[in-house]
Amino acid sequence: MGVMDATNRTETIVGWDRSPSARDALDWAVARERQRGGRVLLLWAFGDIATSRHDLDTARTLVAKDAAQVMALTPEVTVHAEVVLGDPYDRLSARSDPASLLVVGAHDHASRRLRLGASLGLRLAASAPGPVGIIPPTRGEREGVVVGVDGSEASLNAARFAAGEAESRGGVLTVIHGWLEPNVWLDAFPLEPEFVVQLREAHELILDKCLAIISTEFPTLRISGRTVRGHIARSLLDASPSPELVVVGSQGRRLVGRTLLGSVSHEVLLNLEIPAVVVHSPADRNADSAPASGHSAQPATT
Repeated sequence: MGVMDATNRTETIVGWDRSPSARDALDWAVARERQRGGRVLLLWAFGDIATSRHDLDTARTLVAKDAAQVMALTPEVTVHAEVVLGDPYDRLSARSDPASLLVVGAHDHASRRLRLGASLGLRLAASAPGPVGIIPPTRGEREGVVVGVDGSEASLNAARFAAGEAESRGGVLTVIHGWLEPNVWLDAFPLEPEFVVQLREAHELILDKCLAIISTEFPTLRISGRTVRGHIARSLLDASPSPELVVVGSQGRRLVGRTLLGSVSHEVLLNLEIPAVVVHSPADRNADSAPASGHSAQPATT
């Protein structure tokens, strides 16, 4: 079994608000931790400094009941609950770390569309220091884990995370590397067939290096890999058979409040129909990871 930094997590933190989309995230988290006998934390960012004691006590009671119901149905999983005062983005981001997986729901069930604009999941995926999963409603049977790689440290870290997830599920890991011809040349200079062959071979080498590393670190895991000439985000989403999880790496560009994602990660999340996890590079995680807000959390643990 692989024992790398990006794998073998024993806790899944669920951004909780008792909504249908939060329950999607909870169901997924419980299924994940059931496979490894792990722990789920329901973290409800509720109200603010002006919240009344009665409302806070009510929230504590409700989330404690939610946790107890889950444990009654799945005793293999330890479920804890916590209420914290403050903005959900600030509080969840502050609790994210490389040793846990933070998950939130993805869809507005009334419209079945991804919540855009102030989407909590997109903001967390862009800036939280640990891996972030965005979980849509479950649709149909799916199998295996798919990860996109590009030769970067972030994508290798994502591949390690994906390998750990596939191993715990007893499934297959599919590694996909997408590539395109250099756009700057195409209009003025048609590409020679020999050059295209050389380009393909160079990209196949990137994939082969990643597969060699993951195969060494996860020797019992079933792994397949392929290069795709085209946009990798679409290749990940359209992988066959339909995966139960898509994993992507992000360099975590930290402009304007650290809220920008890489293009592939962003496109995957905007077109999400299956669970997806964004994993940052170790270098990015070691950078400034202070919460966007200067206010400290005020826990109210149940």
